[in-house]
Amino acid sequence: MEKLNNPKIENIEGLKKHKVLKVSEMALSLDGEYLGEIGNPSYREKSDMFEYDSDIGLLIKGTKNEAFVDKNDLVKVPHDLGQVTVDRLLSGKDGIYSGIEFHSKIGEIYRNIKDKIDKISFLAEIMDIEFDQYDVDFAIKKVAKENNEFTPEDLIEKVVEVLKEKSNNSEKVSEALDKLKNSGVLDSELAKNRDGIINYFYLYLNIKGIDASNSEEILKNGFEKFRFLDQLISEYKSRPDGRFGDALLVACSEQEKEWKKIS
Repeated sequence: MEKLNNPKIENIEGLKKHKVLKVSEMALSLDGEYLGEIGNPSYREKSDMFEYDSDIGLLIKGTKNEAFVDKNDLVKVPHDLGQVTVDRLLSGKDGIYSGIEFHSKIGEIYRNIKDKIDKISFLAEIMDIEFDQYDVDFAIKKVAKENNEFTPEDLIEKVVEVLKEKSNNSEKVSEALDKLKNSGVLDSELAKNRDGIINYFYLYLNIKGIDASNSEEILKNGFEKFRFLDQLISEYKSRPDGRFGDALLVACSEQEKEWKKIS
């Protein structure tokens, strides 16, 4: 791919605020200016709507308008779950992307962050703390007030903070949340995040008072109400190693057999 050359970005570092790309109802806009529709399979779009050069930035060839943004400019995650840089969204990889491909990458970021928030909410649930979408919205408002260019990681930190406050800074809850943060399940680094689901499950067992050394107990009482069992079994199928512990390995094996029977 030829290196992009656009003089519009020469003094981008001197700007006080980053430009923000936003997708709303499949309409792409840059700081409120409509560029075109993306992500709609029935919409006839350009296969090369986005051209990314990691040394410079992103050229957008929209059906309505064209634009150029710096690699450090921002893409808004749906439902106000933060902003990520263009470079982060595209994993720093040069390339040409269709609107659907670009939209898919935004969706992947959204689902990843939503999953992390769901794991925090589930932890609150098993500790008998009322924590719902209202509390998440409250966390969004708080973090946005502090920094209107907040990242998903900033939001996750604020959601944890709000949960801790709702528990009146209970020592038990604070300890559980510290273990949650150390588990890796909230980490954006893939390797730590994959290990995290195992650590998260052990944290769940600990909070519920379930014997982690008893495979039958795990099968009977551990798996039944664990909301992210599919993720745990998926990781087991991918790498059934010592990270799981003997009892959990046996339980995962038995659970997989049960699923195969009914599939």
